[in-house]
Amino acid sequence: MYSCSAHRWLSDIYGCDPSGPTVQYVGTVNTTSRRLLTFPNVLQHQVQPFSLTDRTKPGYRKILALFLVDPNIRVISTAHVPCQRQDWW
Repeated sequence: MYSCSAHRWLSDIYGCDPSGPTVQYVGTVNTTSRRLLTFPNVLQHQVQPFSLTDRTKPGYRKILALFLVDPNIRVISTAHVPCQRQDWW
């Protein structure tokens, strides 16, 4: 069992309040034409609805998601991981 102050360092370092929300709000970014937005996968994000500035002209929004890996860190292949479903044992 942890004491009430066992996680106080989270507040000191990250600004998290134990009685506050579980997601830290870090701000918003306006995505404009010809802009690339990148962020690490550990950050939670939400894509908001959009509308065209000039609705009389055709337009679209493209989202391309890339997941980068470090080639120096080995990733276990699914060929070498046993089945996780207990009913298959």
